[in-house]
Amino acid sequence: MYWTKDEEKQLKELYPTTNSTELSKIFNRSPQAIIMKARLLGLKAINHRHRRTFLVNPFKNIEIEKISYFAGIIDGEGCISEYIHKKGKYNFKERRIIVCNTSKQLIDWLYSNFGGQITFKRKTKERYKEIWRWEIFNNNKVYHVLKLILPFLIVKKTLAEKIIKDVETL
Repeated sequence: MYWTKDEEKQLKELYPTTNSTELSKIFNRSPQAIIMKARLLGLKAINHRHRRTFLVNPFKNIEIEKISYFAGIIDGEGCISEYIHKKGKYNFKERRIIVCNTSKQLIDWLYSNFGGQITFKRKTKERYKEIWRWEIFNNNKVYHVLKLILPFLIVKKTLAEKIIKDVETL
């Protein structure tokens, strides 16, 4: 059975946020047919576990002062990165936001307001200080954090816009 242009358009809209079982009911086709057509159209799926949570913004109740302060930290001390991992014949992108600092108070503030993960690196030489590292590496959280701080970024704004656009076109 051939796909109509309207069906292809609807698949492009629904595929990032709807799993293949639900799509098979909408299009009256098998989940395998949905996945195959999506691949032929070049559509990229968000990990099935995260599809339902992707549209939920976990940071919607944060005050504007905290958002702007956080953006300043990311612009000055932080790192926004995108890695391409190869698993067999498949490639996938992992996005991260990282802040390394010698102030545990700052890292604790980031964790209490934005979640994520904290790691610690002991000093390797006497003259070095201990380093605390805070990071978010869940694509959903990275996306929402970048959308939140985008208006306040200066130095890393173009990279943030690129990652947001890439995630939105998955």
